[in-house]
Amino acid sequence: MKSTPFLVTAAVVLVLSTVLFSILAYGQREAEPFGPLQEHLQKQGGVWCIRNREVAAVFQRCRRACGRTFQRDLLMFVGDDPEKHYWCATYLSSEGYLHGELPDFNLAIILYLQASEICQAKKKADGGSMPTIETNYCGAVLCQKQGFPTLAKAMKRRVKKALGENPALAGSFPSMKRSDQEIYSSIQEER
Repeated sequence: MKSTPFLVTAAVVLVLSTVLFSILAYGQREAEPFGPLQEHLQKQGGVWCIRNREVAAVFQRCRRACGRTFQRDLLMFVGDDPEKHYWCATYLSSEGYLHGELPDFNLAIILYLQASEICQAKKKADGGSMPTIETNYCGAVLCQKQGFPTLAKAMKRRVKKALGENPALAGSFPSMKRSDQEIYSSIQEER
């Protein structure tokens, strides 16, 4: 059977349409995983700490929806925003925010560390005082709990340095369980 130019053209158009649709659908998928979380945050003025358990529930739904691509999708979502890093790390590691999901302590540690580095870079770039107390405090406690004492010490040093530069930041400590406060206090500082 001899193929006609019309059939060849139709086949090429069909293949190209399928490929183009797949690329567009994949690109759309890339933008959507945390869309519900973004919408929820916009409804409350972009503030993460209002109705935090609700925000965490939306985060966990997005986490489930991402499935195997969660880590990649999350890293794209947080970008270079230290606040997103902090809250997502908290939702991945704090029992009250898991909503039935398993914690991911290692990913949370990575997010806390990245947030700390982003804050340091922004502080150096603009010369201002970027508060890093919450990120480094929570990160230090989690690192210590998970058996990374060297990282815990480094993060605790950053807390002390930030407080030394700006004592007013002492009010920035997050509310933590007494057991977590004891863990933070137990982190040995190098002399």
